[in-house]
Amino acid sequence: MVCEQHLDTQHHVNNCQYIRMAADYLPEGFAIYQMRAEYKRQALLGDVFYPAVKVEEKNVTVALSAEDGKPYAIVEFTAK
Repeated sequence: MVCEQHLDTQHHVNNCQYIRMAADYLPEGFAIYQMRAEYKRQALLGDVFYPAVKVEEKNVTVALSAEDGKPYAIVEFTAK
């Protein structure tokens, strides 16, 4: 759930917070080489994220979405 500490001065989730939340779903020992984020829509106080995680050989993709499946952000991490 989006809390006050996740918000920026415009009362939306700060972009860095999406990345931090997505990184919580990385496998243990995953060494990030590169990161790419797509911000789809703004999340507000009280919104709830439903994460979907796809793990491949050197990539982990985390979609932080609403209950209806529409993403707020999609973050892709790549290992070396």
